[in-house]
Amino acid sequence: MSQITIQNLHFTYDGDHTPVFEGLDLQLDTNWKLGLVGRNGRGKTTLLRDLVRAVSEGEGCTPLRVSLADERGEVAAMYSGRPQLEVGRRTDVMEGCPKAQGLMLLLRAMNPQVLAVDEITAPEDERALSAAVGCGVTLLASAHGEGRAGLECRALYRPLLEEGMFRFLVRIHREGERRVYTVEELN
Repeated sequence: MSQITIQNLHFTYDGDHTPVFEGLDLQLDTNWKLGLVGRNGRGKTTLLRDLVRAVSEGEGCTPLRVSLADERGEVAAMYSGRPQLEVGRRTDVMEGCPKAQGLMLLLRAMNPQVLAVDEITAPEDERALSAAVGCGVTLLASAHGEGRAGLECRALYRPLLEEGMFRFLVRIHREGERRVYTVEELN
């Protein structure tokens, strides 16, 4: 089993002086299942993109094949079949396809080691993620919420937690102007 180590990760949009995140450290094994949770505008999509890129490029780990279901085009921003945002050389992207359908197509056709999706929003997304876990693929997903307690209260997310779909949950929240990342091991 390989280790994925991300240390002191920083990101600031061009022309902005306020970091989206700074000093983020994560250490996971390649059998991880990671959920990102936070309210709108907390940096879930940006962090997802950076994690996908880091894993695909082998930054702090052995490079892995990543498949990304990017329904709304917010993670990779495809144009003429090429990502306009950096998601890594070993990342296959399916854009403009409903997430659940895209996840299953990517799982069957691309043989990913890591399957990534932004914003789990529907019961069919949850069912597709359950199927992926059954195939032994590593998961990386984001969801809107206030942390574990908030997810447990919502019918859509409760099965993900009850089934042990994720080993780690990264809660993104604000303290004043600063984003804070709390990593919780679930199992």
